[in-house]
Amino acid sequence: MSTIELKQSIAAPVSQVYRAFTNATALREWMSDVATVLPHDGGRIYLAWNNGYYTAGEFTRLSPNECVEFTWNGRTEPGITHVKVTMTGQDSKTDLRLEHTGIGEGDEWDLVRRKFEDEWAKNLRNLTSVLETGEDLRITKRPMLGILIGEYSQELASKLNTPVSDAVRLDSTIDGMGAQKAGLQKDDVIVEMDGKRIIDFPGLVSALSGRETGDVVEVVYYRGPERMVTQMKLSGRPIPEIPWTADGLAEAISNQEAEARGELMKLLEGLTEEEASHKPAPDEWSVKEILAHLILSEQGASFFLESTINDQELWADDFGGNVHAHTSAIAQAYPTVRELIDELERSRRVNVEFVRKLPESLLSRKSSFWLLAFNRLSFPTHITLHLEQIQAAINAARKI
Repeated sequence: MSTIELKQSIAAPVSQVYRAFTNATALREWMSDVATVLPHDGGRIYLAWNNGYYTAGEFTRLSPNECVEFTWNGRTEPGITHVKVTMTGQDSKTDLRLEHTGIGEGDEWDLVRRKFEDEWAKNLRNLTSVLETGEDLRITKRPMLGILIGEYSQELASKLNTPVSDAVRLDSTIDGMGAQKAGLQKDDVIVEMDGKRIIDFPGLVSALSGRETGDVVEVVYYRGPERMVTQMKLSGRPIPEIPWTADGLAEAISNQEAEARGELMKLLEGLTEEEASHKPAPDEWSVKEILAHLILSEQGASFFLESTINDQELWADDFGGNVHAHTSAIAQAYPTVRELIDELERSRRVNVEFVRKLPESLLSRKSSFWLLAFNRLSFPTHITLHLEQIQAAINAARKI
């Protein structure tokens, strides 16, 4: 049996380093795509990645702020191995030593050993980055397609006349980025990228693994019934300036949303209640239902933020679809456009004030705060994504 040993000095308190190996949210912020843990002797540790690899094990030793040990039973690996992490803290610096033991000899273990060496070295570099600066290198170093995805189902496939139901549908493309330049459009359905079959969002992320800004990849997609192929040049990922205070982030979010709210109000000027209630088609939303959806999204953002603060972050394998009964219920509870707009504005203000009042426990976790700020400031606001849909619903109501 052989051992892999790595050492890392991290400019962070030892308590944060210990948490990084024993908390599900923290593990996802630097190492895996999925994590669930029960941090006590004999408790589970399960880690998974979007590329299909996963490992399951149990904690065999937990000495708070000193040592973590757990077994490692990785997919397709010849046997169970063991990981030991020891840490020594002094002031705001931690010296970490990781030992991965029980690795066998012979051909069947050679590839596994090289993978462990490469992945642990890369992961420990990212652990250092997220604890010292907040920046997740898996995000900042990964190129970008420049797309926003929408829900997709057999029903939508039939409506679009597309012959596949397991794929990724584009809800929109981002101006000036790779997907738009390659000719992709709203409602195109991606089925393959860089030679890899795409059936869901995690697969799309996995297809970019190892790729860099400027690389060109082949994309296979359907536009209606027509199968199409294009070459896409991967764009660089713009990184917003992160305001490192709760007040600063709250103001940045509010300022970013102001323009979208102004555009929304212009669209709604002169709109009658009858027009706002009109559904362009039986399976399409009215303006009121779109506003209800925006309200639900604001409420969901508050819930997600609360769960992150409590270290009980909700996690799922993929994005769920919209629950139309919930959207309809909101539209019924606030039956006029004015009431819906007022509730949307209240929900938005709640989120902004929630960010303003973030507790010190979250602010001190640079990785969590950086990820929150990055996600809120990197992409168009949710209202912006639905302006075109609102205009189309208004046009349908007025038979334009």
